Amino acid sequence: MIKKICALLMAACLGMALFACGKGQAAMDASDAEIAVSGLPAGEFTFTAAQLRGGFEITELDALSVNSKGVEKQVHAKGVLLETILQQRGGSLADFDSVTAEASDGYMITIPENVLRGRDILVAFETNGESIAPRLVVPGERAMYWVKLLSSIELNGPAGEQSVAREVSLGELIEQLREQAQAYEHKDAPCKALPLAALLAGIGAGEAEFVTIRSADGLTKTEKYDIFTAQFLVFEGTPEAPLYTGPELPSGMRVKNVESIQIGGVLVKLD
Repeated sequence: MIKKICALLMAACLGMALFACGKGQAAMDASDAEIAVSGLPAGEFTFTAAQLRGGFEITELDALSVNSKGVEKQVHAKGVLLETILQQRGGSLADFDSVTAEASDGYMITIPENVLRGRDILVAFETNGESIAPRLVVPGERAMYWVKLLSSIELNGPAGEQSVAREVSLGELIEQLREQAQAYEHKDAPCKALPLAALLAGIGAGEAEFVTIRSADGLTKTEKYDIFTAQFLVFEGTPEAPLYTGPELPSGMRVKNVESIQIGGVLVKLD
């Protein structure tokens, strides 16, 4: 019995040690994570979570995030305002019209001008008292802007909406291109989808830096042109259609129930 108790105690101690090492490794990884910032006149620079903690004025704030289903989550975050980081390099968010943030897992999103002007953007290294790999915290905005595992920040010039010179019916365009449709599986359901490169060719839209996607629930998403053209528009087989998606596109970058797509001065609009 005594031997059994001792064995149990040793196993428990070993488990605690492994847990502590695991947390220590995670904290070290979080501190070593490097973020590249590009787009400033002074050139590209990088920083780590460890440098955030010691090289900038620290900001703490309570932030509310809202996911695509409208579920709200309150977070207490600690980090450095993106504006503070840029000012140390002679820049300011006021000099740019959008910011593209990318995660190490490939997730990417462009934060539009109205969010840049209306919200504080925090590069957080701690949430709810726990050290984390750097992530963006954008109080009051959808969780899609709260980029985890932040790896790069690109400061963009004008990405605002252009005036509409021509409108195209999305329904009519889909019918015209139906023979180019492909079988596509979404949530284990068989669907029909059009490659977006084919859709753009069908309307004769010229290349643009960004594409603006709007959904029925009020979401407006700005996507980089080269990312957009590699995806699909599912138009049949799911209640989420028209659905902007792709096999390799992270779920947080997808847009369901698309109402319009704007490329430069061409507006593709759902009837």
